[in-house]
Amino acid sequence: MQIKQLSANELNKLLQNGEIVLVDTRSQKKQEDDIEGALNCPLHLTISDARFGVAYDEWVENFRAFCDRNKQKIATATHVVIISWDNGISSLCIERALLKLSNPLSQEIKNKLFNLAGGFSAWKAQMPVSQLSILLNNPENQVLIVDVRSEDEQNEEGKYPAKNTITVPYDKDSMIWHHLLQKKIRSEQARFDNATHIVFACHNGERSEVCRKTARDLFGYPLEGRDVNLAGGYLAWKDYLRSLPIESNKKIVMEKISAQALQNKIDQKKAVLIIDVRPPAEQEAEGQYPEDNTITIPYDSNKPEEWLPKLITEIEKNPEKFIDTTIVYGCRSGNRSGKCQQIIADADISSYPENVQRILTFMKENSFNLENGNNGWQLLLKSQPVSTLSYGEQSHLAFAAPKSPREGSSSAEPSAQPSTRETASCGM
Repeated sequence: MQIKQLSANELNKLLQNGEIVLVDTRSQKKQEDDIEGALNCPLHLTISDARFGVAYDEWVENFRAFCDRNKQKIATATHVVIISWDNGISSLCIERALLKLSNPLSQEIKNKLFNLAGGFSAWKAQMPVSQLSILLNNPENQVLIVDVRSEDEQNEEGKYPAKNTITVPYDKDSMIWHHLLQKKIRSEQARFDNATHIVFACHNGERSEVCRKTARDLFGYPLEGRDVNLAGGYLAWKDYLRSLPIESNKKIVMEKISAQALQNKIDQKKAVLIIDVRPPAEQEAEGQYPEDNTITIPYDSNKPEEWLPKLITEIEKNPEKFIDTTIVYGCRSGNRSGKCQQIIADADISSYPENVQRILTFMKENSFNLENGNNGWQLLLKSQPVSTLSYGEQSHLAFAAPKSPREGSSSAEPSAQPSTRETASCGM
């Protein structure tokens, strides 16, 4: 006798699109563990082994009466799903029901009976992508996403929000993956300790659920109920981003942001994406913006029409980088970056795919041009005590320092003033 199983992901899909009856067999539960829309048919077990079988027989009789009371709902349902705390109790409930139910209505129900694999505990651990988005948008939450896809997968498919994500690539050997997780926790101890939600994620939610269970079963780190699996994985996340509403015909205001205001946002751990429109060689020669917050999309003044397609390619590759963040355009002095900001403001987005339209609309309304560009940024870094700067900022500052007379020039150019050559060529 085979008991039909329904996974948590399958149940979530059915709840969105199908006619389904949920039968909750849990007899002792807290209010926060209630299942919306579920019908209660509790199984009351005692510790006595002698009573164990009798309790299931009593449940079958209660279930028969339950079916009679809810015959109309059950008749139109495609699935009748039995839910317990874990897999075992609901399986035994269904096993007894399949053996003992005999009237015509019961025979019809038998064909619709399913067991929720893993029970309520496994289902509760599945987080819909819409809920993840809500959590990420609330600054009171500290969400940590553990992406178990390989780096190659992430580069090909796209990535989850960078500031919330760490990577621990999946391995079929659970002990190897367990070791990788331990190593990552040691290096990211504060992020794990402070996380209100630890979300395991992958391509479609399957490997990440295996990893979530491995983390619980093998590792002594106190997850304390903060661990969940992202239902549907990156496939569902990408579909969700595409489903966001598009708002258009809004007045676009060309905003600027100072270097100090940008630094404040970064220090406050707010989501910031800096689009550096300088070529890499120029960045290396003059100093760079914070690496963790920056992507490079070079702007060529001789071919300005090529910049937007480059941006679109980056959006299609990593759409999550551009959602719910402050977009800042930067160059040497603010000239080229201002032109790029204007390109976005003037762009006709109607010909692009819907997901790109949504992101471009967001960028039109949530982007800033960095005042004085990298010149202003380097001045800010030089004005701060070196001990307050990150290692990367110290390196960039040292690399961008002007040469002394001993290094080949007759006089050192004052560090606080950009050269005439730099200012004149910013838009070139």
